[in-house]
Amino acid sequence: MSSKNSKIRKIDCENRVFNDEWELKYFFIDQNGKPLCLICNAVIAVTKEYNIQRHYKTHTQQTESKFNMKYEEITGKQREEKLSELKKSLKTQQNLFSKHRQLNEESVKVSYILSEMIAKHSKPFTEGEFVKECILKSVELVCPEKKNLFANISLSAQTVTRRIEELSENISQQLIDVSRSFAFYSLALDESVDCTDTSQLAIFIRGINNDFEIHEELLKLVPIYDTNKGVDIFNKLIQTLEDFSISLNRLTSVTTDGAPAMIGKNIGLIALVKDKLKSINANSILVNYHCIIHQQALCSQYAELSNVMEIVVKTVNKIRSNSLAHRQFKVFLSEIDAEYGDLLYYSKIRWLSRGKVLLRFFELREEINFFMINKDRQIEELSDPIFVLNLAFLVDITSYLNELNLKLQGKDQLVTEVYSHILAFQAKLQLWENQISSKNFLHFICLQQVHNQFLNSTFNYDSIINVMRNLKLQFQDKFADFKNQKFIFELFSSPFDINVDDSPESYQMELIELQASDSLKSKFQNMLPKDFYIHLHQYFPHSFQSLKRNAKQIISMFGSTYMCEQLFSAMKINKTKLTNRISDNHLNDRMKIMNAKKLKPNIDVIIDKKQCQASKSSNK
Repeated sequence: MSSKNSKIRKIDCENRVFNDEWELKYFFIDQNGKPLCLICNAVIAVTKEYNIQRHYKTHTQQTESKFNMKYEEITGKQREEKLSELKKSLKTQQNLFSKHRQLNEESVKVSYILSEMIAKHSKPFTEGEFVKECILKSVELVCPEKKNLFANISLSAQTVTRRIEELSENISQQLIDVSRSFAFYSLALDESVDCTDTSQLAIFIRGINNDFEIHEELLKLVPIYDTNKGVDIFNKLIQTLEDFSISLNRLTSVTTDGAPAMIGKNIGLIALVKDKLKSINANSILVNYHCIIHQQALCSQYAELSNVMEIVVKTVNKIRSNSLAHRQFKVFLSEIDAEYGDLLYYSKIRWLSRGKVLLRFFELREEINFFMINKDRQIEELSDPIFVLNLAFLVDITSYLNELNLKLQGKDQLVTEVYSHILAFQAKLQLWENQISSKNFLHFICLQQVHNQFLNSTFNYDSIINVMRNLKLQFQDKFADFKNQKFIFELFSSPFDINVDDSPESYQMELIELQASDSLKSKFQNMLPKDFYIHLHQYFPHSFQSLKRNAKQIISMFGSTYMCEQLFSAMKINKTKLTNRISDNHLNDRMKIMNAKKLKPNIDVIIDKKQCQASKSSNK
């Protein structure tokens, strides 16, 4: 073995150089450092005249007998012309091959791009063949001479499936690469059941590196086929982190949907993750949140008055559940030129449904009352001033709750931003309570309208004030876990207003230095907090380390599971009763492509690793 290796090293170290005389003498040229025979296109492994001469004499004899040509007899100017002819022939072949390969690569790239679009737009894998048929029909009319080029694009169901798998794998590999640089990361988890009764666990990750670069991506959509207890979710999570080579000791926070399996005191996911972290690092601290949007939706349910919602839903169902009555009601609204053309159904699981239904019902209350009286199905409450007053108040308060909900929704929001909306709403509740107590309805338009309508009536507003107080208590109670992080939130959002004496010792020296700088204070006032800490990192790389560390942790945190909810909406489109045969792996691939943000599939990298071939259908 050693003699063989020494021989290889000896040959490699000889640095043999191709002699230009060999071109005319043996019809050989230097091709990428290797001698290439122009007669038979063979490549000689070692640049040595003996090997080239032997090949010339042996192989040219076979070529001479085949083509009745004596290469040895070609001399002088004829030999030079023959050499030029052979070189030209080789170049033509290489150009043709290069062009053919380029066309194949372009066809394959188009195949990947179209497959990515199929995944992003929730289309079945079989749609690829339909897309190709549309392309070919268009090309036949617009540029028929190029039909063969488009026929090379492979979009069969199998090919599209394979392409989507590779695109998803490429994104996963990119995520593995970028996660190695995460200084801190957080997770958002939520769970939903698909149309085949398989529990699907969505795991999102948001990480930040030391240069304040943020990546928020879907880590994985994990199917759970058996029980979905806290320990089952924990095992799936740990396995997923291991698959992506992500260390648990950089985990900052976990945000969940608040289900018992997630937040159970002893065997919930959060408890198990904390135990695991303590076994790795006894000083580790994990922050956990119940999704801020879920909390707000739960609080909204306490805005209730004298079964108003029950009567509204009952009335709507009476009209809409009967086909004839529903048709007649829409015709009636059309004839009187009403502002709206129909009523809305109420869905408890939809965050904004309650407010929209109440508003529509309130706007059409007189038309509904008139219609129901004519149908001999009078709703007595619609003629009761107290009921109408309570209805008006619920319309106003739920519109504010819906407005808050919309502010909490959306991607890329920092936890401090969404929590500030909650604090502002709590302050508004106190203001509204004080104003309604003094019969000031400035901010309650519908309530003011009904109050003016029944001006001579004596109303008792105690029940309305009690609703406001109850809402205040619910918000204070349900957002206690966010309130516990008040200091680190304020340290991030308003470091110049922090009292240094009341701050932990690790921050005091840095806060004094920061607050003493007028230029930094001016910068902070004209920048978003996140951008300010990026500025600190760029211009003060060795200062304010504790403040920058806190900022990285805050920026990496999830305030809600909004992105999980969006994913589940897309999942229900991709996996329906008609398309329930899609495998869980392919469902994960689709979701990864659809939810990719910064980490887009690198198609060029994928193609470089492949041997590109034309579509078989184009060769038929």
